[in-house]
Order: sequence, then C-alpha cells, then structure tokens
Amino acid sequence: PQGQEMEGRRADGSVFPLTLSLGVMWTDGERLAVAIIADITEQSRQRQALLQARDQLTMAADVAQLGIWCWQPDTSQVQCNDRMFELYEWTETQRAQGITYNDWRCRVHPDDLASAEERLGAAMAGRAVFDPVFRVRRQDGSLRHIIAGARTERDPRGRVLRVVGINRD
Repeated sequence: PQGQEMEGRRADGSVFPLTLSLGVMWTDGERLAVAIIADITEQSRQRQALLQARDQLTMAADVAQLGIWCWQPDTSQVQCNDRMFELYEWTETQRAQGITYNDWRCRVHPDDLASAEERLGAAMAGRAVFDPVFRVRRQDGSLRHIIAGARTERDPRGRVLRVVGINRD
C-alpha cells in the first residue's frame, strides 16, 4: 500500500518529509502491526525542482506564445497546451474527447497539408527535422501562418514512441 506523506522531527529538532506505511502481518499465529518510515527528503527536493522547472517552462511558453504538443503515433492522440487550442480553434468538446492527429489535419490548409505530412514522415523516418511553415484555416476563413518544430522520441529499437513539438503563429 501507498504510504502517507507527513513530516517527522529528528533528534536535533529539524523537520523532514517522510512516508509512513502501516500494515499487519502474522508470525507464529500472532498478529503484529508493522510500520515503515522512510525519509523522502531527496525525493521531495527532486519533486520541487521538477515542479519549478515545469512552471518556468510553462511561463516561458506563455511569454513566447508557443503552442506545445505531443503526438503518439500508435494511438493518434495529441496532448497539447491551451495555446494550441487557441491557434487551431479547437472546441471544448474536442478538448473533452481528446485531440487527435486528424483534428490537426483538418485545420491545416489543404495546399500545405501534403508538404507538412511529408516533412513529418521524413522526421519520423530519421531523415530530416520537422520544421515546416504552413497555414491553418480559421473558423472565419482567415489564415494563421504557423512555424512548427518537433523531435521524435524513440525506443531502443528505433521505433517512434512520440513526437514532441511546438507551433508559433
């Protein structure tokens, strides 16, 4: 079972984060309560550093007005930040259902789609970097010009696990 996080106090009076896990075990027909206390100071420090880095990256992406996305080719699912929803004018219904690769395809201008997909395919094959410029059709008929960039993440056999990238208007 998962331990409960709390604070402990050392003999010198300093406070530290810990997890407390409780359980029951039987030995020689006798029921015993077991408690495991683990000092999680290092894990807490690492968690705080990760949260701080995430917050800094989120703020930097907001300042740069970057749409950030992650596409998993096996499932076609796309996870993205709020800026991507603004750039592509995806709906709250789409957000609730989950964005897919096809949702992206439907927004890219038809004259730019083949080129963008060709560059994506070349990046996934390891022959090129995905860095196209393409147009996105807006609901009112106007166009956005998107500069994209992405990198692939691969398993040890070289199979693409996900593609992570940015979009900027």
